[in-house]
Amino acid sequence: MSFPQSSPYSPGRRGLLLGGAAAALLAACGGGDDGTPAIVEFSADRAQYFVGERARISVRFSGASARIEPDIGPVLSGTVITTETLASTRRLQLVVQTPGLPTARRDLWLPVHFRDRWQAAGRLAVAYHTAVNAGDGSVIVIGGSRGQGVLSDAVERFDPATRQLQRIGTLSSGRSNHTAVRLPGGRILVVGGATSSPGRPFAELVDEDTGDTTLAGPLVQPRNRHAATLLANGRVLISGGVGRNTAELWEPATGVSRLITSRMAHDREFHTATEMADGRVLIAGGYSLTTNYVFAEIFDPRTETFTPLASGIAERRSLHAAHALSDRSVLLLGGEVVEGDFLPLTSVLRFDPARNSFSAQPALTTGRTLSASVLLPGDEVLMVAGQTADEVASRNGLLWRADEQRALAPLPAGRLWHTVNRLPDGRVLVLGGEDGQGRFVEDTLIYE
Repeated sequence: MSFPQSSPYSPGRRGLLLGGAAAALLAACGGGDDGTPAIVEFSADRAQYFVGERARISVRFSGASARIEPDIGPVLSGTVITTETLASTRRLQLVVQTPGLPTARRDLWLPVHFRDRWQAAGRLAVAYHTAVNAGDGSVIVIGGSRGQGVLSDAVERFDPATRQLQRIGTLSSGRSNHTAVRLPGGRILVVGGATSSPGRPFAELVDEDTGDTTLAGPLVQPRNRHAATLLANGRVLISGGVGRNTAELWEPATGVSRLITSRMAHDREFHTATEMADGRVLIAGGYSLTTNYVFAEIFDPRTETFTPLASGIAERRSLHAAHALSDRSVLLLGGEVVEGDFLPLTSVLRFDPARNSFSAQPALTTGRTLSASVLLPGDEVLMVAGQTADEVASRNGLLWRADEQRALAPLPAGRLWHTVNRLPDGRVLVLGGEDGQGRFVEDTLIYE
């Protein structure tokens, strides 16, 4: 955490507090170079907090110096520290030291929960768009269908502080069903999808600060319903799409996309491609009519090869959610299979990269596809709306974790083809979508 420059605990002013009244207070609490480290008080003003709130921490100790880890740093005895906004449950530790004496430590947990309510945050009629978290905490909304007769070329910024949406740029061509990947340094690579331009397919770069757009080279092949994954080396893997068993690598140094010699086991559309901690990418699911379906395969960027996995899973799962967890595994949730009609899935799978194998996890309470989701701290997954067997566009969502599931408060209206983004203060932005009947759901919402 960092404090504003006006804070008396900012690094620039901390030295001033060591004199006068502050030093007297420290001495009164037993502090000093020869004081035995002991913690008198390390407490919060409340037992629990909601996302977006701040905690007030009271500190009293004896000892030469103390600090609060992580992020807060040195503190004086007798002071009250106000934290930054709390986005998730946090563990703080007070460390008190005197040279040559044993260190005193104490933990303080700050439990943080959702209020489980939806707040209005404006209106925007859009679907089949992308929404990317920017480095400054805003969300960049790109393209999509906006009921204008042509695909949208808009680049807009949603400011969570003001809850305002502002247009900041224009794509070279309107797009929908595209992918958007944030690159190191704050540029966003926009790739594929349906475009308003009839020419050769091309990628674009969006500057998240200015909204300026520049061409990022042609694609080797047109791609729609594909996946795009940022790799550890800065390249972007662009895989699959309608009728595609191929993949391309976009090179940031040259702005050129090149076809990979190795091919996937078969074509895949609406699959997921998730980078793992070891740099490999798990390609999972995807719709395909092939007779020799392979549920998953691994892309290794070092050799630029795809290796099919003997998973024992035959289902042709697509439109599911995929998230890389803190233990280096990958979680696949819900989605659908198409067998004459579509069947929303309740199953949840966990991929263990050390064993290259899948295992079943606690199933969703309701089969769900086209559900936008976001990974929360603690390996929880927030799933919002989508389609179920009973609802073309669901108003419901859930918070999934391995040991528990909790239903969310219903949304004002059901939606699908929407996006969700976790904001810096822990709240979750839900933007755009349709109601399953071709009508836009215009209400922008924040879950808190």
